[in-house]
Amino acid sequence: MKILVLLIVSIVTSSLVQGKLSDGEPYGNIKEADVERLAAFAKKQGVDLNAEMEAVYNKDAAALARVFRLSILFTQLDLNARIYGQIIYSSLLTLGESKEFDYSAVVNAQNPNIKQKIRDFIYYPITQLKSTDLKKADEELRKHYPILFPHDYTFGRNNPIFEAP
Repeated sequence: MKILVLLIVSIVTSSLVQGKLSDGEPYGNIKEADVERLAAFAKKQGVDLNAEMEAVYNKDAAALARVFRLSILFTQLDLNARIYGQIIYSSLLTLGESKEFDYSAVVNAQNPNIKQKIRDFIYYPITQLKSTDLKKADEELRKHYPILFPHDYTFGRNNPIFEAP
């Protein structure tokens, strides 16, 4: 239950920080039942998503890495992937600027496949902007998170969730 409260707070924070991105829900309108559905899916994979996210919001890098590893389970942008994407996006908004927690380091410590998927989940909301705003948003994201989004990062590379059709 605590994870749901944290997610809602993150979504509200997201809407304040990223107003252009569908009111903070770049992955669509996500309901409590949807989050519970993803938690049940993760539980079948041996991951207690609620406990892990509680640990993540308490700045546990190992828990965040375990949540990141769930990304390999998604091959299309279905409901579970959208819920997962919103959780990842919200976790960056909540922890990305923390002086006590190096979010980028946790992402960069992942294997290349997981690292690409996590970056793509975080970057995806930018792709939903009007083309006139896209370039500026890309520049700002890379400026604020140069380690997370280096110049050689390409959205959707070898990632079936976000590859162009």
